[in-house]
Amino acid sequence: HPPFGNNVDVEPPENICMSFKRFLCIYEAPSPTKRDGYSSSDFADMSDEERTRARAMLLERGLTGDTIDIDGLRYVGDQQTVAALTAAEDRAGDLGPVFDVQRLVTLSVLTGDPRHLLSLLAWVDGSDATARTFAAQALARQTLPADFAALITQRLTAGLHEDVVLPLVEAWLATRGELVSTDMVAFQRRQIGRAH
Repeated sequence: HPPFGNNVDVEPPENICMSFKRFLCIYEAPSPTKRDGYSSSDFADMSDEERTRARAMLLERGLTGDTIDIDGLRYVGDQQTVAALTAAEDRAGDLGPVFDVQRLVTLSVLTGDPRHLLSLLAWVDGSDATARTFAAQALARQTLPADFAALITQRLTAGLHEDVVLPLVEAWLATRGELVSTDMVAFQRRQIGRAH
């Protein structure tokens, strides 16, 4: 169990650092409030003991499907985190594609190995529209190795991925070291306007 539970009324000990208090505020916040997630500064001034506690709390709840906590692990994860996230592969069926996509992105960040992101292409190729979009957008936010370009180009030219063409183009650009951010809603509005 987390050291302070999920009870917001429980105050952490006074001797913990401000960074851990900030972490607890985010951790205990309701999902809509914590949608921006964690940043490296939320963990920067923690002692090793506090970082270990934060990691355990994030992992425990993350493995139940909290993708914001899974994402937070990229700042404090260790080899045990990598092992736990790797072992959680079989939980994707129960926890859904959003969990699996975030799990794979976090694994890639923690290990420095972009091959974890290859599995995102399976989600892009699938029939679940939400999974396709989330996986394609996740690819677009990463710095990808050049050998991903051919795999992404195959999808761009197959004519089967029209609903995710913009994030796939952004992912292709990421293989060239160009990280771009496009307002997907504005892009889709323009596409719909052109169709009418």
